[in-house]
Amino acid sequence: DGIRDRSPSRGLGDVYKRQLLFTGTTEAVPRVDARRFALGGLLGVTGYFALENVGVAWSTATDAALLGAAYPAIIVTMDVLLNRAMVSRRAGVGIGLAFVGAVGIVAGAPIDLTVTPLRVWGDLLILASAVVWGFYTFVSRDVVRRYRPLTTVAYQDAAGALAFVPLMLLEAPTWRPWQAPLATGLALAALTVLCSIGAMALYTQGMRHLPTQTVAASINLMPVFGLAIAALVLRESVSVIQLLSGIVVIAGVLLTGQSDPEAAEHPVG
Repeated sequence: DGIRDRSPSRGLGDVYKRQLLFTGTTEAVPRVDARRFALGGLLGVTGYFALENVGVAWSTATDAALLGAAYPAIIVTMDVLLNRAMVSRRAGVGIGLAFVGAVGIVAGAPIDLTVTPLRVWGDLLILASAVVWGFYTFVSRDVVRRYRPLTTVAYQDAAGALAFVPLMLLEAPTWRPWQAPLATGLALAALTVLCSIGAMALYTQGMRHLPTQTVAASINLMPVFGLAIAALVLRESVSVIQLLSGIVVIAGVLLTGQSDPEAAEHPVG
C-alpha cells in the first residue's frame, strides 16, 4: 500500500494530465497527494462555489462581499473546535466581533420581497460556504505548499469541474438559450479565468512565497472592493446598519488575524 500511495495517480490522472499540459506544467503528483487535491477540489471548488453562487443569486453581491470578511474568524473557530487550536484572548474578541458584524449584515439587509424574497436564506448559504472553505483549508493547507500554483489549480479544478456535472444536470429543466450570447460567454470566460484560475493561482503563489499573515491580510480588502463594485457597478442599495456591521466585521478580522494568522486563510477570488 505504501508503494502504491507513492506512485503517480491514475483514474482521474488522464483528465489531470491533459489539464496540466494545457496549463503548461507537468509536475508529477503521487497518488496520496492527488487524493488530497481531489478532496480539496470537491470542497473548495464544487462545494464552496455551489453554495456561494446560489447564495448570491438569492441575496446580493453587497451581502456576499461584507459577509466574506467574516470568513477568517469562522475558520479560526473551526480550527479551535475541530483541531483544538489555541486562540488568544484578543483572537476570541475578534471572532466575537466578526460574528456580531455578520449577524448585523444579515439583519440590516434592506429586504424588498419583490426583488429578493430569499435574501436571508441566501446570506445563510454564503456563511455556509465559509464553513465548507474551512474544511478545504484544513485538507489542503499542507499539500498546496509542495507544488506549483498551476499544478494545484489544475488538479483541484479538474476534480471540482467533474463533480459539478451532476449538479448541472439537476438544472437541466430550466436551461434556455442565451439571450445575449456574446455578453454571457464573456462573463463566463471572465469568471473562469479570473476566479477559478487566476485568483486561486495567485493566492497559492502568495502562500508559497509570503508569510501567511501577509496573505491573510488581503482578505480584508474583499468587503472594500466588493461593496464598491456592488454600489457603483451593480447599483445595489446598502443600508447604514450594513455599513456599520461591515466595519465591525473588519475590526474583528484584524484582531483575529493579528493573533492567529495561520488559520485566517480564504481565496481572494
